[in-house]
Amino acid sequence: MKKTHSNLHYALLLLLLYIAGLLIGYCLFWQLPAYKQLTQLQTKARSLAQEYSAVGAEAIVPIDNVTIHIAVFNAEKECIYFYASGEEQLDALNAIDANVLKRIQNNLDSLMAGKETSYVTLNFYDDAEYRGALGIVGVPLLTDGSVTGALFLFRNYFTIYSTFVIFLYAYTILYALFCAWAIFRIKKKRYQEEVDRFKRNYVDNVTHALKTPVSAIRTLAESLCDEVVPDPERQKLYCSRILLEVKKQERMIRDILKLSEIQNCQMDFSKTALSFAQCFRNVLDCYAELCEYMEISVHMPEDLEQLPMLYTNAACMEEVLKTLLDNAMKFTPEGGDIWVEVRQQKNRLVLCVRDNGVSIPQKDQAQIFERFFKGSAPGNENGSGLGLAIAKEILDGLQEKIWVESEPEKGAAFSFTIAMR
Repeated sequence: MKKTHSNLHYALLLLLLYIAGLLIGYCLFWQLPAYKQLTQLQTKARSLAQEYSAVGAEAIVPIDNVTIHIAVFNAEKECIYFYASGEEQLDALNAIDANVLKRIQNNLDSLMAGKETSYVTLNFYDDAEYRGALGIVGVPLLTDGSVTGALFLFRNYFTIYSTFVIFLYAYTILYALFCAWAIFRIKKKRYQEEVDRFKRNYVDNVTHALKTPVSAIRTLAESLCDEVVPDPERQKLYCSRILLEVKKQERMIRDILKLSEIQNCQMDFSKTALSFAQCFRNVLDCYAELCEYMEISVHMPEDLEQLPMLYTNAACMEEVLKTLLDNAMKFTPEGGDIWVEVRQQKNRLVLCVRDNGVSIPQKDQAQIFERFFKGSAPGNENGSGLGLAIAKEILDGLQEKIWVESEPEKGAAFSFTIAMR
């Protein structure tokens, strides 16, 4: 949950930075140039309005800037004059683009009240002449202090539009690259923090796992060396306990080396096509005999040859199945049952090792595949806490999944997927 909140904060921060950059670009590449152009256009419009009121259309004819269009409306809001493309348009009403005319007419009321209007707007009309950034300036025509009409100047500021569009695309692309770089740096930092935390925990766990048995071995050995225990039978008992502890540590060291081999990408995860029987028959037969010796009933799948072909690594799968069967045997009492079940799930087989022995508490299930986690179930004190962690690492390397299901007093079921050919 904490990581999710952190990711949300980073996403909001990046979004706010992007919006802030857009606003700055909008001011620099749209508002500021538009303000400068409108100021010049307003000056020209006022001058033309005065001349038009004095001498009429003759004041407009000398204008040779074909990018400026001029429209004149009378007091009845009718277009009586339209100048475009360097010449007067005789059919004034039909010469103006319908969308532009609609915008102009929306401002006529305020102009007839003696107020000026000016703005730059985006246009995406069919007429290419008005497409882009359209600047519109309107000033009232005055005769003896009374408003007798309105004069409009409008022109297409394509440079402003194209510059802003280029900025928008360039800024978005650069910001996307920046976000990708920032996300990479954040993930790299988190990964490094995770690695450092894992190293610290790993050392702590190994130290804790070795401390108690080493102390026990030392105590027993000192007792023998100091001849504190003269009884030969007790001496033999002490020696057997030392040997037992050494074997436990030997197994834990072997598990640690195996885990290190997997994590350092030194383990072979290459896959080949093989049958279910080729992959698991030897392991199943071996554990069937062990279960019989321990008076545990084991139920194996029948007709192994009829199961679909697999595409996996036989050695890795044997290791995983051995770990799960070892755990099942450890927590299943005499007279108990172990089931090895197979079912098909889409393009994979699911192999499940289920028992009716000791169940796994709900609070332990989320951590069951973590390194050195032994859980609170009775009878788990002698384990290294690495078996299931190794099984999960192996299956991760094969791009497979493993999970556990357990209900009170109903034992536990470990399932993992196997790719089919």
